[in-house]
Amino acid sequence: MLAPLPPYAVAPPAFPFPALARLAGRAPLGGPREALLACYMAARLAHGALETPGGSVPPSLRLARGRGARAWLGALAVPPAVRAPVAKLIDASTSNDPVALRPPLAAVIAVTAGYLDGPARSELDHLTQALAG
Repeated sequence: MLAPLPPYAVAPPAFPFPALARLAGRAPLGGPREALLACYMAARLAHGALETPGGSVPPSLRLARGRGARAWLGALAVPPAVRAPVAKLIDASTSNDPVALRPPLAAVIAVTAGYLDGPARSELDHLTQALAG
């Protein structure tokens, strides 16, 4: 059992999508791992558009993150069937409308379904529901 934090302690940061990150870390090198890493990156970018208690990521920062993620995606050996939907989700993550992220996220989930396990799929389904508003 963990002891409670002292009153002056900083709360530990929340780590979004731990099951997806864990799955990517355990995946074999090559296509499966890189497809899962691309999925993870796109999910993190989509998550940044949500209104959270700390606030959403500002639009200018989302745009910069999207540009960087597109360059990063170009360096990966992602299977072609996965690359296009992930790129569309990365591009959509720069918009100011979280609901507009649902179709590209659904496409990413569909093309990576063969790589996802139950907990990772559940995290992405929860993100889809959160984007609905």
